[in-house]
Amino acid sequence: MDLDHNSIAVLDRWHRRLRHDGLPHGLDDWMFPNATGAFLHPESISQLFDRIVARTGLSRIRFHDLRHTHASPLAAAGTPICQVPVPG
Repeated sequence: MDLDHNSIAVLDRWHRRLRHDGLPHGLDDWMFPNATGAFLHPESISQLFDRIVARTGLSRIRFHDLRHTHASPLAAAGTPICQVPVPG
């Protein structure tokens, strides 16, 4: 499935930001590198998220659960989850 124009624009801005910050930005480079441009281990994001949630006093959820926390109210409100063309 092709990306929509908004997603492409966001990724393009991110690519330009990486280039501006002097980080690797080629097609074979990491999309979300650490400060040195190297692989950003997913566990480091989860740990950062846990520390931020702990400071807020909110109920703890896993970082992965954010997508469900966001998607469930959208689906309940009738927002289309994906736009897959129907063959016709």
